[in-house]
Amino acid sequence: MKNILLIAIGTIVALPTIAIGASFTSSLIAGLSPEEAVGVLATQIDSLSGRVDVVETKQSETASTTDTLLQSIDALGAMNSALKASNETLKAKIEEVDAKPPVVIKEPTIIQMPAPVLVEPIIPAPPQDITPPVVNLQSLAKEWQNSKFFSKGVYGTAGIQESDYIKDAKDISAVEWSVDGVTIELAHQWQNGNVNFALDTMKYSNGEHQLSVKVSDGSGNVGSDSITITINNP
Repeated sequence: MKNILLIAIGTIVALPTIAIGASFTSSLIAGLSPEEAVGVLATQIDSLSGRVDVVETKQSETASTTDTLLQSIDALGAMNSALKASNETLKAKIEEVDAKPPVVIKEPTIIQMPAPVLVEPIIPAPPQDITPPVVNLQSLAKEWQNSKFFSKGVYGTAGIQESDYIKDAKDISAVEWSVDGVTIELAHQWQNGNVNFALDTMKYSNGEHQLSVKVSDGSGNVGSDSITITINNP
């Protein structure tokens, strides 16, 4: 484009030069003297010089404008290239996103918690009674020995108050007496505080015999004791 503008400007400069030559020739033909024709020519040359200066100025301005325009065109080309590159990058990103499988959002899983288990409190069993009844017939033997009636031996029917010789922290369920290993009365309920056993010595011969008692409580514990007695019936 710059070369085209220069050619156009050259044509504009050449045309006045041709016109001056034609004017000088016309002056000579019109009957002017050579001096007068030279004066006319000088005037025309001055006018032409002024026109050339104007043309050169315009040519310089046009060249500057052309350079500025070309620079703007180059800048627009660079911007266009950058925009094209951005478009390509964006297109590649879109294609990459389209190529990925869709994200499936799963519904939250609701976990059903089991109902609380109600545990009944464990009530500990009461402590088991493992203590056997306390039986002490030795004190009975001493009482008979110190008695004015039985000091020489037991005779007749001798009453025994069981509560004096049988002790238990809880309860007594059964009492069984025996002489020489033979039960003389079946197990019976203990009657606390009463003379609830009577020994009939008339059923036995005079002399020494083994008197025993076995006591059971409500927990199944068993206590027992034995003493040697002397029967002395008249």
